[in-house]
Amino acid sequence: PATYDHAPAIASVSLTPDAKLAAIALRSEIVLLDLESTNAAPRRVPTDLDLITHVEFSPDGTLIQAWGGPGSGYEWFRTEHGIYVDHNDNVWIAGSSPAGRNIPWNTNKAGGDGFVLKFARDGNFKMRIGGVSKNPASNDTNGGVNGTPMLYRPADMVVDPATNRLYIADGYGNRRILIVDANTGKYIGHFGAYGNNPIDDKAAADA
Repeated sequence: PATYDHAPAIASVSLTPDAKLAAIALRSEIVLLDLESTNAAPRRVPTDLDLITHVEFSPDGTLIQAWGGPGSGYEWFRTEHGIYVDHNDNVWIAGSSPAGRNIPWNTNKAGGDGFVLKFARDGNFKMRIGGVSKNPASNDTNGGVNGTPMLYRPADMVVDPATNRLYIADGYGNRRILIVDANTGKYIGHFGAYGNNPIDDKAAADA
């Protein structure tokens, strides 16, 4: 196995419906897992790519593109977490770090990760949902950029192709499933555990 000066972070893996490979990005290599064989050993591909978030391969394992990290027009997360590719080839990325954690490469200096970013498949920025958050606000509906809901440490997300609604697991800081329009990012609805209205209190935080 590979050795590291520090443990590499593995955030998430997302597959398109026709995918045959799972790609896991580490700091000094990329590990390819063949999803059609239970016996095939992982293939390790050394790379000098650093701080990459989205990695795309052809079916034969050829690296097509890799992108991620700070860019023009948007803040970048303190800690990347979920990644999801929807039915229109949009790439959604969530960040899960609380306020006060300083990471050298992030551009979000004012608070915690309170947003989800939407990119085209080639890495072109499309939209941000949320903003820079410092405290839970599980019932917020429009406190983020451009009137989108304010998130706090979202974990992952998925788009329903039939309705084009984006469902966000806004649960590390807030305590809800958030539903927004995948085109505009505007609020549609939310719910907490057991379908109840979420409550931000110490008992919930300690649970």
